[in-house]
Amino acid sequence: MNVFSVSKTVDAPLPFVYAWCTDFAAVQEKVPAATRRVVQSNRDRVVYIELYSGRGGQQRVGVDIITLDPPTSWRMEYLGEDNDEIGEYRLKAMGKGRTRIRMRFRNRWKGDLSLSTEEKRRIESETWDKYIAVLEKDFSLGRMPRDPR
Repeated sequence: MNVFSVSKTVDAPLPFVYAWCTDFAAVQEKVPAATRRVVQSNRDRVVYIELYSGRGGQQRVGVDIITLDPPTSWRMEYLGEDNDEIGEYRLKAMGKGRTRIRMRFRNRWKGDLSLSTEEKRRIESETWDKYIAVLEKDFSLGRMPRDPR
């Protein structure tokens, strides 16, 4: 099992960061990683199906269940063919319009597929660097996240 944390600082205020990060349909459009289809979205929960390329280019599927706890946190439970993962996300206002995102992940691999904890941490960190770059650009351009719920 991989257990690790990632922390990032964002140049945007906490309410914007929370709204942007929990608008899963819009994030998919802006930073495509896997194909996602939101199947449920309300004030408390978002559920989406995720299709991605696995080992050897095989199409794989997973389900993400997001429990929202506005205005500062959410929890992701991912059930996939290759792994199961829990992600806990917490936001903290840093002053001067900056926000800290602290993420903690627990990942359990299935079958013979496995990544080291450091490799999984690197992948998550690089993914969040991409998200944050788009988030900060949206904020600087005045593009407000939509409220899909």
